[in-house]
Amino acid sequence: MKQRLNKHKRRIVQVMLSITIVTLLIGSVILSVQVFAKNPKPKLGKLQTYHTVMPVTSNDVLLNPGKGWVLYGSPASQSAATLAIATVGYDRYDWSAIEPKEGQYNWSMIDYDMNAWIGVGKQFAFGVMNANSSAGNNPYVTPRWVFADGAASVKSNSYDDVQNIASI
Repeated sequence: MKQRLNKHKRRIVQVMLSITIVTLLIGSVILSVQVFAKNPKPKLGKLQTYHTVMPVTSNDVLLNPGKGWVLYGSPASQSAATLAIATVGYDRYDWSAIEPKEGQYNWSMIDYDMNAWIGVGKQFAFGVMNANSSAGNNPYVTPRWVFADGAASVKSNSYDDVQNIASI
């Protein structure tokens, strides 16, 4: 009796599995027909054509606008040959020159340099420095008012020579 019941259950599972497989097959055929009806394949006469490109060796400078050669300083200090291969002019400004007093901004030097680079057809980028070991003539690259408000500081003679500090 038990064997008959197990055999009967197996047969039911087989039939249910067969019905599921047939249902999935019919569903996929219907779906394929619907997709084909909306997006028919191109006619044989209208196949896409391809072209083969064979690059040639070149010793010319490859320009990569906005990411390639960057020139520092002013365009007036660059040669025509250098300007021809660069895409970006760049300069750095001390924070203290841009914001000498808290909330008071002086954008004139950035505006001047930006207009100069745009005038020679280049993009312009800049950085605002809060520390600059190259600015020997300016002891306050970060504005003096920042320290007057209580910010801590470290004095340095150069990028690797911090005064009165064993290690940072």
